[in-house]
Amino acid sequence: VTVGDLDACSADGSLTRVPDTPANRGAFGSAGTADDSSPYPQLREVRFGNASTRATLAVTSGPSGAAAGGERDKGEAEQILLDKALGRYRHIFTNRRIWVMDRNFPGVPRIARMLATGTHVLIRLKSDIPLKRTGDFLPDGSYHAEMSGGGATLTIRVIEYMITVGGADAPEMFCLVTDLLDHAAYPA
Repeated sequence: VTVGDLDACSADGSLTRVPDTPANRGAFGSAGTADDSSPYPQLREVRFGNASTRATLAVTSGPSGAAAGGERDKGEAEQILLDKALGRYRHIFTNRRIWVMDRNFPGVPRIARMLATGTHVLIRLKSDIPLKRTGDFLPDGSYHAEMSGGGATLTIRVIEYMITVGGADAPEMFCLVTDLLDHAAYPA
């Protein structure tokens, strides 16, 4: 899969069950329950792969939940593992790749660190992340905006679309952001 002349890659988190011992519960924690009552401890991993070949480029792993330094929040654990990959596997974040990521990964400083490697991103945003529109709609329906947080501001392009799910009362809006500002070279 390519986007323009870029290889599409993905960063996706998952959980792996580990043997239920007191040491593993202490080291890895468990996901899904605030009181650590889930049936077994779990190791969280983030796999970085090529979208067309499904080749794995790198994997980072660590504790899930509170043992990861968060409050048993999947997003926090995955963000920590993305940060780890940016330090350990910097060579996979090249200017020939675009990283497709779900809404658990963003954070303006984190995205800025990714972009500083020369790589590109296409990220689904959570609904509570504010964007400041900086221009009119482009011919492909996207628009430029600023996204700020953590002392950093990024200029991004925003792609919004609606999905209608059978049985739902109203369609749901999805919002993607990318650092690829040229709508002609990289249309929505």
